Amino acid sequence: MRGLTLKSPGRPYDALTWPQGRGGFFGLKKRIPRLLDQLALRPNAQPALL
Repeated sequence: MRGLTLKSPGRPYDALTWPQGRGGFFGLKKRIPRLLDQLALRPNAQPALL
């Protein structure tokens, strides 16, 4: 369609977890601690650089 710009709404955790989910849940499960650190969602966590 002309004249329309489509944007996909995305949350920060979607952008980090989506590429990691290719191996299914168990592949992603191993990476959850690091993802939480990157999003500063773990207690006493410092934001990590991507």
